[in-house]
Amino acid sequence: FEWYRDGVKAVMALKNEKNTPAEEHDRQLAKEIVALAADVIVPDRSYEVAVEAVLGDALQYVLVEDRASGLAAVDYLKRAKAGRGGFIPINDLLPAQPSSQHRSALPPLMDFVTVKPPYHQIAQHLMGHVDLADSLEIALDYINNDHDRTIVTRDGDLITGQGVVVGGGKEKLGGILSKKQEIKQLAKQLNELEDAIDSGQATLMEIEGEVKSAENHLQKNISAKNQLIQDETEAEKALFKAEEAQKNARRHSEIVQLEHEQLIGEDADLDEELSKYDQVLADVTAQVKQSQQKVLSLNIRIQEISEEIKKVSAREMDLKLERTATTAKRDNHRQTLKRLSEFHADQENRFVELKNEIETKKTKTASAKNEAAAIKQALLSMYQQLDTADKEINEDEEEYRVFSDHLNESEMRIAGIRDDHEKTREEKRLLEIELSELTTNQHNIAERLQERYHKTIFGLQGELADSQSDQHSFYDPDATPDELAHELEKLQQKISALGDVNMGAIDEYQTLETRYKFLNEQRDDLNGAIEGLYRVIKKINRITQRRFGETMEAINEQLELVFPKLFEGGTAKLVLTEPEKPLESGVEYMIQPPGKKLTRMSLLSGGEKALSAIAFVFSIFLIRPASFCFLDEIDAPLDEANVLRFNDLIKTIGEKSQIVMITHNKKSMEFAETLFGVTMPKKGVSKIVSVNFSQAEA
Repeated sequence: FEWYRDGVKAVMALKNEKNTPAEEHDRQLAKEIVALAADVIVPDRSYEVAVEAVLGDALQYVLVEDRASGLAAVDYLKRAKAGRGGFIPINDLLPAQPSSQHRSALPPLMDFVTVKPPYHQIAQHLMGHVDLADSLEIALDYINNDHDRTIVTRDGDLITGQGVVVGGGKEKLGGILSKKQEIKQLAKQLNELEDAIDSGQATLMEIEGEVKSAENHLQKNISAKNQLIQDETEAEKALFKAEEAQKNARRHSEIVQLEHEQLIGEDADLDEELSKYDQVLADVTAQVKQSQQKVLSLNIRIQEISEEIKKVSAREMDLKLERTATTAKRDNHRQTLKRLSEFHADQENRFVELKNEIETKKTKTASAKNEAAAIKQALLSMYQQLDTADKEINEDEEEYRVFSDHLNESEMRIAGIRDDHEKTREEKRLLEIELSELTTNQHNIAERLQERYHKTIFGLQGELADSQSDQHSFYDPDATPDELAHELEKLQQKISALGDVNMGAIDEYQTLETRYKFLNEQRDDLNGAIEGLYRVIKKINRITQRRFGETMEAINEQLELVFPKLFEGGTAKLVLTEPEKPLESGVEYMIQPPGKKLTRMSLLSGGEKALSAIAFVFSIFLIRPASFCFLDEIDAPLDEANVLRFNDLIKTIGEKSQIVMITHNKKSMEFAETLFGVTMPKKGVSKIVSVNFSQAEA
């Protein structure tokens, strides 16, 4: 209500006052105040000036329920000394005169105004007699034919049916409707700017997400690159081992070849020795009879040599087989070396591709950063536009406030001048009456003096001055009536300066003192409550921190027992990300499977993640075991070996708690004491089947 009069502000403040008014009739009046005329009449775009020119002060009228409400509002303004205001009774509004009906060829102004229901009759009373013309010249042509209508132009110039012309610059109008329209436009622009800001922020977040994704992808590529470098190193080690093995095989092959040649030489020596023995045998054939014993020994020697020949042949065969195996092993090493060389070449090509891809990602990242900078610049520009709009609004409001203050000051000055003028006229009239009375009295006194003392009044004044020249007197014979009146006025002002005695000052002081004591007590209670809350919060934080630490230690103790059972070794523990702030810190689950380094859970395989989660859940469960433990397909990600270890843990926990588990794993079913299955022998009819293994075994 910045643009409204003081009376309108006071009435609307009574309606919108959060605290209930003290007087019953004021509370009833607040309920009967409906709205402002400027709020129910909404002109079309560019017709605000015409509507304001027609309505004028009527835009500041207040809509009330009936005429009694209007009279009550006027009485309230008088009692509150809050100014003046106009009131339109909705239910007691008289019907429009027949002469106000539209008969002109010009369009009525009501066609360019939107009226909120159900206030169309009020707008008809205020503007039903007004037509709209493009200019004053056209309005003059039509006003001569229809004296019951008022015609207004879009620039705010109007002419009444009696020929009164009102116009001029449209800048000095009240501007209530224009300001409302301007506020709507500014609000629309503000919403558009906020939408643009939200869109820019969303785009910026998307770009930041893409940059993060690119960085993650780059990190993955770097990790892959490091892995490839490690694989290349391992391949080089394997290649070096294969080359060493090949060298050893070659040396072993050379040794075998030398042994083979040596055996061949020994075979030739044996052949020569056999030929010699044959020759000797032929030479002594004639002497057989003479030396039977010698022949027998020779036969024995021949048999021994034959056995040695067989052993040499077997050794030769073994050497040939060993040479064949060595050759095959050498060929196998050559094939392995060839495959490693090809793998090394592929890795080099892959490394080049990754390097090119990394360069491409860097280029995209740079372009994304440039786009982000451009968006930030656009956001800064939008913020500057928003600040400019705020400044313009503030300047307009300041200009309106200055104009309103100047207008109020002028009205107050005019009202003061009028009051002074009325007072002066009244004083002049009273002085004229008093002068007439004094003149009459003077004539009467002069006549009586003349009749009684035969002297004039001036002669008596001279005698009185001579008789009192030697005495002190308060009477000043030379004082004029104006001076005496002025002295009388001073004495009256001194009496008025004493003022009235405020008889209710003591009661008011006691009331304020009581409220002051009450507010002090409330403040002390609030301070005490705040201190109590701080103490409670500190106690809660202390207990929470202690219990959290104890629970975390208990979980780590259970993890030391449960985790090795599931992994057949290894360790796992919970650690705080910020140990110095235990109540605000996050918790990380650090895992070290057997034969691997310490790592986070996110870097494990699917089965390892499942086992780690199971270990963590059961570690919490074992701190305070419940009577029942319900599990839903918790063994689904586990392979056969892990299922066996998991079932062993379930057996251990089942000693203190009854476990119910949904599963499709046959190995888990084998560990159960009772199985429950659901079957459907008929369509739409389910049947539960149970098997108790303990009773079946009995």
